[in-house]
Amino acid sequence: MVFHIDMCPAKLPDLVIHNPTIAQALLICMTNSAEISKYLDVLTYMKLSITLLEVFHDILQKVDFPKEFILLFVKNCMDQCSASTETKVLKNRMVRLVIVFLQNILKQKILDFEDISTSIKQFCMEHNTSKEAQDMLKKVIAEQSF
Repeated sequence: MVFHIDMCPAKLPDLVIHNPTIAQALLICMTNSAEISKYLDVLTYMKLSITLLEVFHDILQKVDFPKEFILLFVKNCMDQCSASTETKVLKNRMVRLVIVFLQNILKQKILDFEDISTSIKQFCMEHNTSKEAQDMLKKVIAEQSF
C-alpha cells in the first residue's frame, strides 16, 4: 500500500496540533530541503501552545537551526504571551510555559544568554506577577551583574 501525502506549509499548524510526532519527523527530514524555510516561517508564527513548544524543543535536539531563526521563534513566543487576551489564569500558564521553555534552551546552550537576556528581562518584568517570571528575572539580573 502506498500513501500520498499532500503537504504544504499552510498545513503544518494542524499537523503540529493533531500529530506532533509526524510534524517533528517531517521537519527533521526536510531540514536540508529548499522548502524548509517556508515551513520554519509557519512554525515561527504559529499560535503559541504547549504542543508547539514541545515540537520545537524536540526538533532543536536533533537539528541545528540558524540562531536568528531560534531567536525569532523565542521572541515571537514572548510577544504572543504578552499580547494574549486570554484570562489571567491562562495567560499566567502561558508565561510559565514560555519561561520553562526559555530555561531549557538556555540550560542546553541552544542560545547564548547574552543574545536574549534583554528580551527575557523585559518579558519577566512585564509578567512579574508570575513566580516563575520573578525567579527568572532574578537569574537574569544575577547573570548580568557578572
